[in-house]
Amino acid sequence: MGKMLNVLTVLVVLWYYFTCCRQFCTVRENGQKTVQRIFSTRTTTAQRGFIKRSASRTALSLASLSLYREVQFMYAIIETGGKQIKVEEGQEIYIEKIDAQEGETVTFDKVLFVGGETVKIGNPTVEGATVTAKVQKHGRQKKIIVFKYKAKKNYRRKQGHRQPYTKVVIEKINA
Repeated sequence: MGKMLNVLTVLVVLWYYFTCCRQFCTVRENGQKTVQRIFSTRTTTAQRGFIKRSASRTALSLASLSLYREVQFMYAIIETGGKQIKVEEGQEIYIEKIDAQEGETVTFDKVLFVGGETVKIGNPTVEGATVTAKVQKHGRQKKIIVFKYKAKKNYRRKQGHRQPYTKVVIEKINA
């Protein structure tokens, strides 16, 4: 009877994931694929809880069923312009303006963390780890209005500001 219940639970879990889950695939430039599954909007919290409890009871996980396998990409957390940014290879990011010409290659030495198949945590930076990127363009963001105002004192100051940025494409993470 116990095996019959386990088989029935497995069938319920399989039916649920094949009928109520949607699959989203993102294809990267290097040909690798990331697959994610999410719950559809028509399932309730109680249904999701039942399926999770059933799966844990029979020691059944999505990875062991091979319903999906998430491919882990190498990523790094770098520090530039006073900010920490998570980057992956091939990603386009906007950073504070740096002194480099368009088309030039830039190396970021302040790598705080490298993740993926293996994890390296810096103290404060990872020794010997660098991230190389290519400068794509320089520009300025949309204008914001800085308006200073004091009530009943006839004090009004209006000033505009456009923050300069540099758009770079991450080429390689060397860890």
